[in-house]
Amino acid sequence: MLRALNFPVARQRVRALRENLATRRRTLSQAKLLPPPPLDTLISGEVAQLNARADTIAQARSGLVSELVEVFNIVEVGGRPPIGGKAGTKGEWTIGDLVLPVPGDIRRTFLIIFTSLLPPYCRQGILPIISTRS
Repeated sequence: MLRALNFPVARQRVRALRENLATRRRTLSQAKLLPPPPLDTLISGEVAQLNARADTIAQARSGLVSELVEVFNIVEVGGRPPIGGKAGTKGEWTIGDLVLPVPGDIRRTFLIIFTSLLPPYCRQGILPIISTRS
């Protein structure tokens, strides 16, 4: 008797599942017929946002460079501007009193790299103190 009661319930459940599946298939078919949204408007909005962010970053970098130039007193020393038809000469760039090397000056480049590598070792006491006495 218990089985006889379960058949109508099972049939109703199967019927409900089939109707649900049919509804989903109809909805999916209708969705496939819809045209896709235009990507140009979506992309143009994103590009505008990226451009605005790029401008903001460029302004921030410019301000940072201006501050660094002022704080570290980065200047071009020497040289002369072009006069008449003669080309000008380039001076040397300095940070504080330290002359920055030109790209072809290997000796100064290695000196700057070497001096930038020393401080962490000096702080840790790894390097021995070098005596200046002869």
